[in-house]
Amino acid sequence: MTPSHGAAPRIGRRRTERLLPVLRTVRRWRLAPERWIVADGLLAELAVAVEAGDVGTVDEKTAELELIGRRVGRIAPDEPPPADDGKMPAPDTVRDRVVALVHVLDPEGAPPAASAEQR
Repeated sequence: MTPSHGAAPRIGRRRTERLLPVLRTVRRWRLAPERWIVADGLLAELAVAVEAGDVGTVDEKTAELELIGRRVGRIAPDEPPPADDGKMPAPDTVRDRVVALVHVLDPEGAPPAASAEQR
């Protein structure tokens, strides 16, 4: 479910300002595939909570996403990670969820959705 454009005001400015930097960082993470499954689920739950204006769930899922981020060893490293580290960049589903949420929360600052050719 993708949130509608009227969702951001329902969760408030403070929550939006806390969530946006987390979302913008997610796309640069390198995680093991099973961690991306967890992150994708959290992003799906966040989208529903933002749509519903469920501030308690937005706070909870934002905190859980932040915890995943704290466990990430490399974010946009200067040198490439070892090929055998078992980690990968964000899958398309995660990037799409992040772009959709950022667009809802900050329509003017959201990056354009990547086309299939750009992925």
